[in-house]
Amino acid sequence: MNDTEAAPETPPHPEDMLALNLAYDFVLPSYQWALARFEAGNTRLQTMLTIVASTSLAVPAVASALNETLSFTDKWFLLAGAVFLVAMAVGVYGRHTGGVALMDPRTLLHGWLNLSEADFKYGAVYWAADHFADNTKAIERKWRCAGAMLALFGIEVALLLVWALGG
Repeated sequence: MNDTEAAPETPPHPEDMLALNLAYDFVLPSYQWALARFEAGNTRLQTMLTIVASTSLAVPAVASALNETLSFTDKWFLLAGAVFLVAMAVGVYGRHTGGVALMDPRTLLHGWLNLSEADFKYGAVYWAADHFADNTKAIERKWRCAGAMLALFGIEVALLLVWALGG
């Protein structure tokens, strides 16, 4: 995100921006919302990674203890293992990609201190709108990864059940 200058569009005259103060009051909460949702997505992915890994290790151990004839080279077990690896890769990808776009205070220091109050607020609202769109995409990506991980985990559990019940 390039927010090194004031908003590229020429701001209207202050008298034409009747709701500027109201819009400006929304800037900080929009960043707080994005940070909270982003962290919630990361937390969900981390929790799912833990649950998937724990379950994927526990089920084969319990199943083989209950039925010593189970084979770890069975196609159902190997398929479940492959789905496990894909689910973990999706989770790690979702957890470690993306970031929250924020206003850089250095930008304010080096380019905005000479602006009028109305131009400053207009620029802040302008960049917050761009950042909001970018942040929403990053958050949605995390939630899509969590959904994909949940679906893959369901498939893996089904495959492990088929394996444990003798396929």
